[in-house]
Amino acid sequence: MAAVKKKTLPVGHISSLTWNRLDVNRGRAHLPEAAARVTSADTKFESLPEGFTHRKLSYTQAAKYLAAHAPEEPAEAVVAGKVPIYHPQRFGTGLGADYEAFLEGVKTPFQLLELAAGVKAETPVLWDTDFANGQSAADGRILHLGKDAEATVLLVYRSEKGAEGLAASQTKVRLDDGAKLTLVLVQMLGNGFVSFEDLGAALGKDASLDLIQMELGGKDSYTGTQAELVGDGAKIRVRNGYLGKGTRTVDINYNVIQRGRKTQCDMEFNGVLDDASKKRFTGT
Repeated sequence: MAAVKKKTLPVGHISSLTWNRLDVNRGRAHLPEAAARVTSADTKFESLPEGFTHRKLSYTQAAKYLAAHAPEEPAEAVVAGKVPIYHPQRFGTGLGADYEAFLEGVKTPFQLLELAAGVKAETPVLWDTDFANGQSAADGRILHLGKDAEATVLLVYRSEKGAEGLAASQTKVRLDDGAKLTLVLVQMLGNGFVSFEDLGAALGKDASLDLIQMELGGKDSYTGTQAELVGDGAKIRVRNGYLGKGTRTVDINYNVIQRGRKTQCDMEFNGVLDDASKKRFTGT
């Protein structure tokens, strides 16, 4: 009897394609059978400091908001006359257009968290998402900091150690001129989970994003970030840590597009691969 093929999802499109034989132009995530029955994830705040506002959006409402606030300068359409150089997305992310189409197909709900201009939030925002065994869930977030606002946001994904399922998330960050965001993403899912963490960011003049990302759990982990430094003097600092055990797959893709003048990008990746685990890493 012929083996049943697993459904795959292309993830991690890179901005400049390399030699096809190396097979690293994009990853191929294996979707669990439960991906056909995706529900919305249950998220909660420990507290919401003064100055923040929060509201829920449908996928359609979120798409309209993001289209209206996407980076103004369009990405180049082609390279060498044939191949798109950047993601074919209005608001680009690290996992790319195929993953975004998946989120659209399962009608992923979004939440919009905004901090008013000039507000410097001293208390970090802890945003938890807990997954139950056997759950397949998707969630979307938009973080917007107004001009000269400052905040720290911690996004935590977790489940019981032996749990399995699908965790599909997407976060899009919009930082106005002078805004400063420290964003911490920690993935501590059970050893049977397939995890997707997708991030896109647009930074205005003198805005800065300090991104700390820890991939510690799950059976297979796919994470991607695309940041567009649109304004002059925009900065991003990335610190990424990962842990591979057993037969786990860790797939990481980071793109930073430096459009503004005197922009700055620093990226640091540290991890351990144990047993028969494996990793794909692309960074541009």
